[in-house]
Amino acid sequence: MATKIITYKTTKLLSQISTIVLCVFLTSCYGPRLNKTSMKNQSNVYPILANSSDKIIEVSLNKLLVRNSSGSWAKDAKWDEYIFHIENISDKSITIENITIIGALDKTFIPLTTRRHLNKETRSTINRYKKAGIKIKLGDGSTNMLAGSLTGAVVGTGIGAGIASTGALTTSAGTLTTAGGAVVVAIPALAIGGIVKIVNNTKVSNQIKKRQTQMPLSISTKQKEIIDLFYSAIPGPKQIEILYSDSNEQHVLIMNLGEKFNKLHYKQKGN
Repeated sequence: MATKIITYKTTKLLSQISTIVLCVFLTSCYGPRLNKTSMKNQSNVYPILANSSDKIIEVSLNKLLVRNSSGSWAKDAKWDEYIFHIENISDKSITIENITIIGALDKTFIPLTTRRHLNKETRSTINRYKKAGIKIKLGDGSTNMLAGSLTGAVVGTGIGAGIASTGALTTSAGTLTTAGGAVVVAIPALAIGGIVKIVNNTKVSNQIKKRQTQMPLSISTKQKEIIDLFYSAIPGPKQIEILYSDSNEQHVLIMNLGEKFNKLHYKQKGN
């Protein structure tokens, strides 16, 4: 009797562990998801990556988050997030109408507001560059000059090794069994994967909505604003154009990004 009780408890424990392992494994496989560690440690103090100014405004690019870059709040993101610091140094109010970015193939990228649109445009961009003979790998091509902002970090889970060490196997039906053949737990893996994907997508979409700055944006005289915008992945960004207006007319401020950005998202040799 004691042996049966121990076997039952052991099987139940293995069942619970296997369920957790499978869920975590599926969570790591189904698209972009929140990076809770980075979200807890976010800072509002950023280095200046590029800047530009005229007699009315001063603009700096303070952060660029790409796929799995240091400090990114999303894992496996298929978009770029640009964070600007804009100061109105004039004696009248201004309105930031839009901020566009020119990529390596001279295409103009506009900020997008939803995860779906970002993913769709990134796929189109990858295909466009492929036709031009340029191989793209999201998050690749960072340089030492941008190590604190752009350097891609490998985000791994180690779940595969954990399953192998316990001798567990997953069948096509989602049933985990021990090496000895005893059934531990039966879970419809595809169903769980679909649910996990929906949950992850919703959480990521909510964060994009929460973080992004609504445009156009008015800035009072002598005031500073942080502008957070999302773009589809932009390989080799060359130039940022800030379109703004005051009471008299429209203006365009150009920010050149320089060589340190020119291989961003380009697939590097050996990758």
